[in-house]
Amino acid sequence: MVSASLTSLAVTLAVTLGYLVIVRLVDVNEREPAWSLALVFSLGGAAATVLSVTVSPVVLTLDVWSSAALRESALWLSLGAAFWIFAEIAQLRGWSEVTDVVDGLVYGVAGGLGFSGGDAIASLAPASSLTLVAEDAWSVAWRTALAGLAQGVYGAVLGAGFGLAVTRSTRARWLWPIAGLVVAVALQGAHDGLAYGNALGGESAMWRSHVALGLPLLALSALGAFGLSAERRAIAAELSHGRRDGDVTSDELSLLAHVWRRQRRYVGLLVTGQVARLRATAGLHNRQVMLAVALRRLSRATHDVDRQRATHEVDALRRAIRSMRAHGGAAAESTR
Repeated sequence: MVSASLTSLAVTLAVTLGYLVIVRLVDVNEREPAWSLALVFSLGGAAATVLSVTVSPVVLTLDVWSSAALRESALWLSLGAAFWIFAEIAQLRGWSEVTDVVDGLVYGVAGGLGFSGGDAIASLAPASSLTLVAEDAWSVAWRTALAGLAQGVYGAVLGAGFGLAVTRSTRARWLWPIAGLVVAVALQGAHDGLAYGNALGGESAMWRSHVALGLPLLALSALGAFGLSAERRAIAAELSHGRRDGDVTSDELSLLAHVWRRQRRYVGLLVTGQVARLRATAGLHNRQVMLAVALRRLSRATHDVDRQRATHEVDALRRAIRSMRAHGGAAAESTR
């Protein structure tokens, strides 16, 4: 029984962390730092653990809509805490890790995966271990993969709300995270109702639940693709003037504009063992993409407060880029 629980724990962590690695690689323009993803992931797991301890399992398993509201509210609060921490760090160094809706999606998925992993680990209590004894590793992996995908979608919706709040210059910007919470609760309630509702139970209900999950997944994928495309347009438009200001060289701009060339450069540095050079080069490119997005946000700001905030962020990123050139030597590598 103990061995089965340990196997389930290992498989759950492996599947969840595998998802997290994939999510980090998706944002090809500006990958989020490992520490920030780990923070959001941990907070999501902590939220699931606290929820499992404080709320009756009957409510979390039998009442579909109460469960959806409680789970998504707990994840929403953990994401809010993470974005608040990012905002506090931004006050210290001058820029934030969350610059657009793509960042919101990535962090939302990371939080959702953490929540799914924490929820699965909490279910490994002695009361449920009898069930886990009968499951092999593949069954646990499949169940965890489905649960992680579902909670990742809900988390992405929540994260998109926070990401949209960052990109909006109106005073009502924080209505977006609330809207994200409402949509996430509706999605989880509808999905669980189709999958586990008494009137709609059975294999056909599971297929309907997969469709109910697949449609928002496609919508979120389209939103992410649109966000990545918007980042590339910002790179081309905003950094084209940065060559004379020293923000970017011609070769760097070419790499930033062609994602797969940049990825090949990273792989080349990795396979030749130049890990420090890889980190410096990727870090410089990330700051340049963040600068492009900040410049785009500055050009579109309509309120004085938003314009001042964007100007402060642009200046801080430019100082960071010059400092990285002076100390990291990444610019020399990018011209080879």
